[in-house]
Amino acid sequence: MKIGVVGAGIIGTSIAYHLGKAGAQVTVFDIGSPGNGVSSTCFACLNAFGQPEPDLQFRLDAIRYHSTIAREVGSEQLLHVTGTLRFASSDNGAARLAERAKCIGENGSLAQHLTASSAGELAPLVNTHLATDCVFIPEEGWIEAKTLCEHLARVSERRFSVEFRRERILAIGANATQVLVVSHLMGTAAFDRLVLAVGNETNALLTSAGMSPVPLTTEPGPLVELSFPKSDETQRHVIYADNLHIKAGDHGGFLAGVAPATDAAPLYERLEKERLDLIGAGRRWLRRFDEMHGKWMVGARPMPSDGLPILGKHDECPTIHIAVMHGGVTLGPLVGRLLADEMVNGRTDPRLGRYAYVRFSKAAVRSVAGVLGQRIPSADVAN
Repeated sequence: MKIGVVGAGIIGTSIAYHLGKAGAQVTVFDIGSPGNGVSSTCFACLNAFGQPEPDLQFRLDAIRYHSTIAREVGSEQLLHVTGTLRFASSDNGAARLAERAKCIGENGSLAQHLTASSAGELAPLVNTHLATDCVFIPEEGWIEAKTLCEHLARVSERRFSVEFRRERILAIGANATQVLVVSHLMGTAAFDRLVLAVGNETNALLTSAGMSPVPLTTEPGPLVELSFPKSDETQRHVIYADNLHIKAGDHGGFLAGVAPATDAAPLYERLEKERLDLIGAGRRWLRRFDEMHGKWMVGARPMPSDGLPILGKHDECPTIHIAVMHGGVTLGPLVGRLLADEMVNGRTDPRLGRYAYVRFSKAAVRSVAGVLGQRIPSADVAN
């Protein structure tokens, strides 16, 4: 089977690896090198905490699969299962923390409540005395996302019939048996299947084939790389403190971000508000924050309208598969394995059913809207 993959981020490289392993002949297209897009400007935390219960077990399965794939491809040094520390400084925040800790515990993941002094030993750079409550989740962590993409690409090409091509896909065309891909370098090529793992560019390619777009928005958000003054203090764990999140950087220092603003301000105003929120939260929670030198970046996160991944066949064409989501770093390797099994062996894992494109089909929307008698609301998205 000849399969094309558009997008060489964490999702696309994982899909390519598992397709190659399953025996497919795979060509991956991306305008940049593997991992050089959104995967290089994301927080890259492996997390399940706070997810709605229907999605929680899938997230935990995905986190655990990171260890499996790391052993398989020899990327253990890029995986940091060091745990996440979550702090709340208000009574409402502490109540939310306790509820989510109970939920993740009931789904088989350890969540430990810590005292401020115990938390301070694990997070020496954090003003833990501000916290009303702290929860430690040992099996969460983070990965070096861009480097993992590069590693998966090298291993895929070395072990399997997988080729990575650095070129832009201009358009696609498809029918029930074949997909045509048009690029600016090679012209037109034919594939038995095509996977769109290209995030925010998904709809441009779908509409080029005359297919319905997916309900997808782009959510840019600021991140800052912080260099810390020379010190004996280290920070191994991912920190979530109210709306601030911070972790070790891939190449030293730290990477920090903040929960997205919820107002409907113009983009430039929202980004500036989030940047100022990040600075304020950093000064409040981190010791010597003002001594850290920062390099700012913006990550453009793809977000389906209901907050859930969109995985599997586009219901208008069985030869086109879609893999687009927020949280791709956590889910990417497991999603890659499950979609490869579906495309090559025809086995659809029941865990994918909740994330199928069919929920957005016109027939499904009419059916649900008729039952509800109102506009379908978007689901809440937990950070």
